[in-house]
Amino acid sequence: MTKYQNQTRILVAVDCVVFGFDGQKLKLLLIKRGLEPERNKWSWMGGFVEPAESADQAAIRILKKLTGLEGIYLEQFQTYSGPKRDPIERTVSIAYFALIDINLYETQISEEYHPEWFPLNKVPDLIFDHNEMMAMAKEKLRYKAALHPILFEL
Repeated sequence: MTKYQNQTRILVAVDCVVFGFDGQKLKLLLIKRGLEPERNKWSWMGGFVEPAESADQAAIRILKKLTGLEGIYLEQFQTYSGPKRDPIERTVSIAYFALIDINLYETQISEEYHPEWFPLNKVPDLIFDHNEMMAMAKEKLRYKAALHPILFEL
């Protein structure tokens, strides 16, 4: 197979921002990162896109692996491509968000990666550019809610 000459290798990742509504408050689901850099710090559910899968397939696979969640609607909302967003290697991340009823998915949550729900006003500092992702995801969710009030009939 022919390869492009003189091109730089860039990794592609996905990050999943999961909002949950528990009947009273809107919350965010976070996990503790399992690898360096930033090991054991709070993070979205993220990982690399494998050669034989699309970004959408990777998001579904990674979310299930890291949280146990499956069968939820994920929507792509932004691509993050800053050259220094990951200190190890150049990584472009395609970000997704979801809004779920926490009570409906409570039994699916896996304890393997210790996912934890945080109220929006008590989210800890996040790794890399994840605070920026959170702000953009909240903005997209507000926009969606204004156009589709059915979201808040959860």
